[in-house]
Amino acid sequence: MGLRTRCGVTVSEGRATVGGVKDSDILATPFDSSAFEDEFAPYLAKATENPEVRAAYEDAQETHKILDSLVALRRALRLTQTAVARRMGIRQPAVSEFETEASDPRLSTIQRYARAVEGRIRISLELPAECDWVSPSVSAYSAEKPALAGSSVPVKRGNLARAWGAKSEWDLTA
Repeated sequence: MGLRTRCGVTVSEGRATVGGVKDSDILATPFDSSAFEDEFAPYLAKATENPEVRAAYEDAQETHKILDSLVALRRALRLTQTAVARRMGIRQPAVSEFETEASDPRLSTIQRYARAVEGRIRISLELPAECDWVSPSVSAYSAEKPALAGSSVPVKRGNLARAWGAKSEWDLTA
């Protein structure tokens, strides 16, 4: 399922189409990372056995998907970084930095960029019953809170996700 803007641009899974022209037709041939991935896969498999590393990796992957989709949309609309910067009220080097794989942008910046390329960010939140990726050093489950707002389920260590799951109809999209 793609995101359709009023300009007839469709972005789906990081690929943009404008009137039947794919962004891969607009851009240079993408980097073939298969050799790198073959060598990296064993290391990644071992590293992601650690729940904290796995969580950080998954978060980075999601961020990269968002950034890739936004950049694909900008290119499909044939907008330059300078044009996007002007729409955002910032300078072009800041847009260039935002678009790099090494960036870790704030949500507000992602939203501003999306609006500048005539898009909209929607956030979905998954609440697993068991959170093996939560670091023991992080106090994600607070026994001090008597109950989750709007819920009669008391919050105790380990049941916060289940309490939220009971309210799965909440719309947390932005």
